Amino acid sequence: MKNFKLLALPVLTLSLSAAAADNLISLDPIEARLTAGPIALKPLPISKPAELTAPSGEAINQRRETVSFITPLSGQYHAAVMAAEHTSVSDEYWRRVTGEELNRGIGLNVSQSGSLIRLAARVDNSSGAPVRADSIAPADIQLELPGSKLQPQELIRSQADSQALATAGLADNSSALLMSRSAPPGQYKLKVKSILNPNAQYLVNVKEKGSPYTLSLTTPTSLATGAQMSFSLKLNKTSKALKPSAFIRHGDGTETKVALSSAKGFWQANNIQQSDEVTSGLSELHIQVETQVDGKPVTRSVKSAFKSYVNSARLGAMGKTQWRKKLPETVSFPIEVADEGRFQLGAVLTGIGRNGREFQILKTEVAGWVSGKAQVLELPLDAELVRKSGLKPPYRLRAIELKDQGQMARLSLSDSPRSLR
Repeated sequence: MKNFKLLALPVLTLSLSAAAADNLISLDPIEARLTAGPIALKPLPISKPAELTAPSGEAINQRRETVSFITPLSGQYHAAVMAAEHTSVSDEYWRRVTGEELNRGIGLNVSQSGSLIRLAARVDNSSGAPVRADSIAPADIQLELPGSKLQPQELIRSQADSQALATAGLADNSSALLMSRSAPPGQYKLKVKSILNPNAQYLVNVKEKGSPYTLSLTTPTSLATGAQMSFSLKLNKTSKALKPSAFIRHGDGTETKVALSSAKGFWQANNIQQSDEVTSGLSELHIQVETQVDGKPVTRSVKSAFKSYVNSARLGAMGKTQWRKKLPETVSFPIEVADEGRFQLGAVLTGIGRNGREFQILKTEVAGWVSGKAQVLELPLDAELVRKSGLKPPYRLRAIELKDQGQMARLSLSDSPRSLR
């Protein structure tokens, strides 16, 4: 057996991304920022369904009372960010395999020396009865590079079994190999000598710390049921067209494959199937890319979480404003809803300074129960704050945001100025 201590620290620092392998946790965000370098991304286009739909299931927030808040602001107004996005960066990939595949041998793309390979035993519940995979002893793992003169033992720098990894903080029933620095990039073959349960499930994780070939995925943080998801995908160090595959892991744990298409610099997931049921859980888009860069085989997996929601309400045209001594006190908005529920409305009030520029005065928010009998939310304003600001009309509402508190989801955000009347 090779030296466990040598690998304990590298495994701890390199394999955090696979510590919870069932969830395929992606690269640590801090490490991602350090390895990825600057990424220039355009705002994602947003696609939303036109029809309103009532969510099923129990709403997360069902309180009936109305509450409101006003926060004083100052300074010149700058347009709000219209589409919330999240970027994940990966220098690794995952593969789900069976015991039968590991006994036959699987191919692994490795783009740099010193890479880390982990094999984690999983529990499969697909048949109704859990099938628990056995952990794999490092001595039973064979790594070969077809066509190379290097012997298998020359390809591995050190190994660790599940007990050693548990001591290092990774108690997920896995084994690991740290490849030698003399092991060149190439298409390797990994095989397990011990006889495994053919139906047992394993997760293979190849981590290439510090690799320049990072895969960046930018997705919206929320997606309405029935909408198509547009996302940005970039593999560093290459301008070649990518051919990714994808699946969605929904908040309830189910998975569905999705078809991808590309146009105008963006990718689109075209057949996302989501439940209308209210849930506080997150869904995940998982992407896998396999290509050649600089003559080296590169495989990358990356994922990004997003909130699924039902398009349950929309704002109507701005209603009447109540004034006091030519200063605004309240403004109302009609809310069209598919079903009654608790909704939140917020906006920024602005005025015009002496230089003709637009300055912010306050942030106003209100939350209340909206039903067929009461389909209006009234935003409170503060006439005294408006007076003290010294700003002049036209007073405008900006960054108008509608949220469904029953789903804990943003339904709309518009920065088109609406002048009070």
